[in-house]
Amino acid sequence: MELSSWYAEHAPGRTTVVVTGEVDLESGPRLRESLASELAQLHSGELVVDATGVTFCDSSGLQAFVATHRRAGLLGTRLVLRVTPGGRFARFLELAGVSELFEIEAAARG
Repeated sequence: MELSSWYAEHAPGRTTVVVTGEVDLESGPRLRESLASELAQLHSGELVVDATGVTFCDSSGLQAFVATHRRAGLLGTRLVLRVTPGGRFARFLELAGVSELFEIEAAARG
């Protein structure tokens, strides 16, 4: 099991949260709280969630991303989800039927 971790990079009007590893029952609720905290501090502007390093995501993790989308909308904050095109996480969002909810930014393939 690859532990999930994340960190935030702050710039005026924009926060980027880089998420890596597995987002699951254990880490999903903590990630949700962290993203809510970042949204509260940002007030408006843009929150970019870089999920290119996510190796696994279950329904708990998906709930964290969907809840962040909802909260960003209520706060008037632009939420951008950065994923690797054709990657595991991007396919998961499509299969779960939620990819249309998010403004997706394609990360460069490395």
